[in-house]
Amino acid sequence: MPTSSAPPPRPPRTSRPAPPSRPFRHPAQRPSPSPAPSPPPPPPEPAARSSWPMLWQLFRSLSGEPAPNPQPQQQQYNDIYTPYPPLPLPSEEEAEYLAACDLEPTPEDTADIQRESWLSAQADREAREEREERKRERRVRPRTPEAAYNPTKEQEEKWEREREREQQALADRDTPPSPGGDPSDPWSAPYSLPTRDTQVQEEEQEEVVEEEEGKWEWDEQAYTHGYRITRPRRLSMSTDSDSMSSTPSSPILGTTPPSPPVLGTTPPPPTSVLPRPASTAPSTASSTYSIDPTLEAELSSLTITLTPSSLPRPWGSFDFAVAWEVSRLIHHSDPGTDELSSFHTSTVFTTEALGHRLHSAANRTEFNAVLAELAKRLRIPALPPSNGAWPLPDDVQWSATCEAGGHLRLNPPRVQARGMQRRVAARFGADRVLSVRYTTVPRNAAERAEAVQGWVDEPLELCGREWRCFFVDMERGRGGKGAYVTAWYFAESGSGLGAGEAAAGTKARPVERGDWTSEELVRWMLPLEKVRDVPLSKLWSRIELSLSTATPTVTFTWAQIRLVPDIRSPTGLSMNDGCSVVSPAAMRLIADALGLADVSPPAAVQGRLGGAKGVWFVDPATPLESDALWIEVTESQLKYPFHDADADGEPDWARLTLFVLAHSKPPAPAHLNRQFIPLLSRAGVPFPAFAVALEAHLDAELAELTAAVHDPPALRHLLHRLAGPNREGRPHPSGAPVCHELWLAMLLEAGFTPGDCAFLATRLDARFAQECADVLARAHVRVPKSTQLFCIADPTGTLAEGEVAVQFSGGVIDPVTRYSCDALVGDVLVARNPATQGSDVQKVRAVRPADERLRRLKDVVVFSTLGDTPLASLLSGGDYDGDKPWVCWDPSFVEPFRNSSPPPPPTDPTLYVAPAAGPRTLAALPANDLSKFFATGFAAALADTQLGLCSYALEAYTYLHAPDATSSLMSWLASALVDAPKAGLMATPRTTQLLRDVCSRVRKPAYATPGAPKPSGPPEAWHVLDRLLLHTGALALDARRVSFAPAAAPPPDPDLLAPFLDAGGEPGVRGVVDRLHEQLQELMGVWNAAMRETRAPFEERVGRVWERYAAIKPDVGRAGIEGRALARRWASAAGSAEWGVMRASALVAVQRDGAAKAPWWLATGDLCRIKAAAGAGGVRCMRSEMYAGLKPVRIRVVEAE
Repeated sequence: MPTSSAPPPRPPRTSRPAPPSRPFRHPAQRPSPSPAPSPPPPPPEPAARSSWPMLWQLFRSLSGEPAPNPQPQQQQYNDIYTPYPPLPLPSEEEAEYLAACDLEPTPEDTADIQRESWLSAQADREAREEREERKRERRVRPRTPEAAYNPTKEQEEKWEREREREQQALADRDTPPSPGGDPSDPWSAPYSLPTRDTQVQEEEQEEVVEEEEGKWEWDEQAYTHGYRITRPRRLSMSTDSDSMSSTPSSPILGTTPPSPPVLGTTPPPPTSVLPRPASTAPSTASSTYSIDPTLEAELSSLTITLTPSSLPRPWGSFDFAVAWEVSRLIHHSDPGTDELSSFHTSTVFTTEALGHRLHSAANRTEFNAVLAELAKRLRIPALPPSNGAWPLPDDVQWSATCEAGGHLRLNPPRVQARGMQRRVAARFGADRVLSVRYTTVPRNAAERAEAVQGWVDEPLELCGREWRCFFVDMERGRGGKGAYVTAWYFAESGSGLGAGEAAAGTKARPVERGDWTSEELVRWMLPLEKVRDVPLSKLWSRIELSLSTATPTVTFTWAQIRLVPDIRSPTGLSMNDGCSVVSPAAMRLIADALGLADVSPPAAVQGRLGGAKGVWFVDPATPLESDALWIEVTESQLKYPFHDADADGEPDWARLTLFVLAHSKPPAPAHLNRQFIPLLSRAGVPFPAFAVALEAHLDAELAELTAAVHDPPALRHLLHRLAGPNREGRPHPSGAPVCHELWLAMLLEAGFTPGDCAFLATRLDARFAQECADVLARAHVRVPKSTQLFCIADPTGTLAEGEVAVQFSGGVIDPVTRYSCDALVGDVLVARNPATQGSDVQKVRAVRPADERLRRLKDVVVFSTLGDTPLASLLSGGDYDGDKPWVCWDPSFVEPFRNSSPPPPPTDPTLYVAPAAGPRTLAALPANDLSKFFATGFAAALADTQLGLCSYALEAYTYLHAPDATSSLMSWLASALVDAPKAGLMATPRTTQLLRDVCSRVRKPAYATPGAPKPSGPPEAWHVLDRLLLHTGALALDARRVSFAPAAAPPPDPDLLAPFLDAGGEPGVRGVVDRLHEQLQELMGVWNAAMRETRAPFEERVGRVWERYAAIKPDVGRAGIEGRALARRWASAAGSAEWGVMRASALVAVQRDGAAKAPWWLATGDLCRIKAAAGAGGVRCMRSEMYAGLKPVRIRVVEAE
């Protein structure tokens, strides 16, 4: 090769000759190279190897076009792991450019290129053979995660060899990186190229783990899934020699991901899996070329820019919302696994590979699609598509359910309305507060002690964070049925938390993201140094003030908060217990924060302010145009003092912000319940008043059902309303939703009607019969002339004792006269749940306020502050901190009602309730250790108060007996046990024995026992609820009952039979169709046997039959010549949907009965597709994730004349 000391200057990068004729294309946009024919034997190795191939490869890289990738399935990883195939010969344009630079290939270079081509072809043949071998292994390799854990002996030996090779490679990963890049920052490493010898050596060690047709290989070496591992080198060039020495480059290109990271931690920097080779010795041959210094400078500064979406994202760097949804997917598939780390390592690695796609999703649809792809790669069931906003807002509630056996299920994130959130979540971030509902309540002392110790000592590891329990509360289900424990956890540390995290929130309302412990959190909530003498039980219950779901509104300064005393009666009782006033200007700001800027501000709000709770209403004595901002806090509202820091110039915004739970609203009709009706009946209300109200209630409740019988769109809307909020769950194998109402709605949407689908008609009849029964069982009788309103105390003192003021902002319509009424005048009934004795319902007189100031207070009921006893306390021991009494002005209930006085309490209440054992106050505990405080609170939360037993005994006793001393005692016990945990009290053994004795002598009421026989004797002698629900209500339902089923069962739908009958007429596939018919007849025998079995659950039996149904494939061998192509398409993946339709149609033909259940339990999805396609109107296609975001509206179809 001729030499030249001064080659022609290289043209600028934007104007050199070669690149314009070779425009850049991403490797994924170029077709893969066709396989080369078998090359001749390799030529002999030249004595002195030229460096021209390496320079030529460098030129190609600088020209903007990478070399072709021989493995198209790995294109998505080429930004990181770029293979270096053999170099093709230069084109004419490239040769011209080389000639201009006095660089021409020598005979030695040509031989070198030929040898490289031979080695490449040989490597391609070996790779193809290896892929074929892997494909053959996959045919016998386990296809499910369960089978992967029971491999054969040969597979175990092979996997062991692979593990040993990987461990040996990882042992050499501590090679120090070369200068020129930060080893901890993969984005700053320089671009480098391997030499030929090093590349061949590395190709012998590299491993490619492929994925074929979405089938995952359950292998511990799955970390290299889809990667082609190479190790690049940095070139060191010299102008006085043709040698090029290579040194190890920084670990960027050609590195393997690190070992599986511990969840919640940042993985170590990536390290190469290949051993470090010896440096290439400098060649002794004379220099035959030189390099332009400009080219050398460009090479030294050349770096590669990687696309973030193509990089695996470490699990520890996932946003919490994304990590939660991925964890929810995993726990949904295997609830017995408490953490991702216990899963197969491929779970974490596959999740990391999709990490950037999960984070870059712009909406919920895109995120659901990536999540579904993750489930497919992991071979686990996908989650039902979720709707709602994505990315999630800040005001999100995170919750989980711990089922029996310790199975943890994560619930979908719940976005609150109007920005509502808990105070602790607003201050520290909603993603740091987690509520876990335990469905199994510990029964005995040993189980309770174990649960308490676990909450105190053991943290919860979830989503890369460490959570600690800081509050526990036991609650009862609706109607007092069942009990569950809710434990509240706080994220102390982990992913996304710590001192180095970016500040969140706003300048006025910052969000703390540093590492905080649960003890520090409790000290932030409660000023423990000021409440050391407060009973522990009461102090423990005050933590709940920071957990109420509310809307943050106005942040007051310490000077704007006024501490005032209560209004006291002559006997010393508080007459305004729990309520106070706020300035009109502050209420306007509160209304703005609540989204009520376009309407009049509410008269009252229920909220939390620091340690205060209760109701605040507009001060009637302050002019409405006043701009003064202030709020009053009474001594009864203040449950614990404010922190000293809030008054000393370092206030915490969350502790001085009013969080509003609810506000006063225009009235809506209220209901009678099973507690009010017996009390009203004993107080003189006649039975016809209840009967008339019940019949009117049934007419209103069943009107929509009656109108929807012949209106499919209205019927679909009604089914969606009856489905309720709990719709998510694993769908049936047939494609039907798990929610029964949504299953019926899916049939209606496909075009089925109750008149032509016996299955749909039967199911609708059963569903609405259950709905009618539920209407009676709930016993909530709507009374139009009644409502529920916040009660407040008269701040002016102008209402006389026994008087109330009830005014409406928009008026109420009288159902009889149809005129509007803006205030109540006359006698009204007031009551409060739970009502257990006659004095819990009071008749009082409503008046129009004479004081102009009280006329501002609308949509509330104002009670008098005169007299010795507050009216609210007469209503089941209520107060004014948020109680909403039932107010009724219906003459049929009010006029005959007679007031009764409350019975006296027991002479010695300590015989029935006594202080609980254990430390009484915080002063009895170590000053700086709150573990005992937590243990005491957890134990108190699990203590059985006997309230459920008392409620049942009282209802059963009053069902058989008239009011007496025993019923009065149990009524007092029921009221006392409600607040017993807060007061540190518990039922004594005497109370427990009394309640058990009563339960042994009574029976459960007939009206509360489904399927129980009716009482004997005439209905007039029955209990008022038995007569109302079991006699009058049953007759009213029979008169209003509707049926969807036709008189005779219809034959099979001809639309569903059409695919099977049409295919049976084709001679080429008749044999395939006949074989399908035979297989389905055999399957029906299996179905009938499964239905006769009773030991296994119904869903499990259906699942077994469905697996055999889904395994039925077309018998291609029975197809004729003209139908063989169609049969093969049915058997292929592309034609699986067509075969599913054919199989479902044949199943309907085999059953022959239009009311058969098997087709719907096995092939609902395919049957809906057949019916929708056969309709006369158009069909609109929609994916499930899009459908999940729709909100059903009532649509009525109007037929054109």
